Amino acid sequence: MIDEEEVRIEELYIKTFNDLLNNNLIYWKYAEELSLLTNTSLTQVYMVIGNSPIFVMNSKGKITTRKIYDDNTSFWRKLMDSYMNKIS
Repeated sequence: MIDEEEVRIEELYIKTFNDLLNNNLIYWKYAEELSLLTNTSLTQVYMVIGNSPIFVMNSKGKITTRKIYDDNTSFWRKLMDSYMNKIS
């Protein structure tokens, strides 16, 4: 179960990824980068990302939101990612 602090951090991460996208910046981030961008601990990043269906992680360990991934990835890329188990 997600507590209030996790919800607050989850919303912060969503806002951070949306800001990156809106500013034409790379919206795939490693946990360490997300931790630095949001001034949260690495433990918090892994806890929130691991407990939330809102985020996806690729096979290289980079994270973004499921919505950004869905909206900015072609059908064929999604098909290949699914086939090769590159997105979780």
